[in-house]
Amino acid sequence: MKIQLRESQIEDSILKYLGTVALGMGLSFWKIKASGQPVMVYGKLLLKKSHIPGFSDILICIHGHMLCVEVKSADGRQQEIQKIFEDKVLRGGGIYWLIRDLGDFIERLEGLWRVINHKQKSEQSQI
Repeated sequence: MKIQLRESQIEDSILKYLGTVALGMGLSFWKIKASGQPVMVYGKLLLKKSHIPGFSDILICIHGHMLCVEVKSADGRQQEIQKIFEDKVLRGGGIYWLIRDLGDFIERLEGLWRVINHKQKSEQSQI
C-alpha cells in the first residue's frame, strides 16, 4: 500500500530538493504563502492578502524563465481561481506545473534545465 502524502509534505520535499540544487542549476525560488497577514487599518484588524488569489505555491526563476509550481496531493484538485491563474501564466508565455510528487517534479525540472542549457549554449556558439 502506497502512503499518500499531504500537500505540505510534498511541498516541503520540493523546497528541500530545490535548496540542494539551486546553486548548481543557477536558479532562485520562493515559497508563496497562501495565508493573509493580520494588519491594523483605520483601527480595525483586517486580514491582508499577501498574494494574488490563485497564485502558485512555489515560484522558480531558472536562467530568466519563470516557473509557477502548484502542489497537490494525489487526489487534490485545483480551485477555479487556481485554474484562472494557470491560464494567465500560460497565455503570458510562462511555465506552470501541477505537481503531485517529488519524483515528477525532479524529472520535469531536470528536463527543463537541459532544454534551457542547450538553448543557451546554441545561442552562445552563434555569437
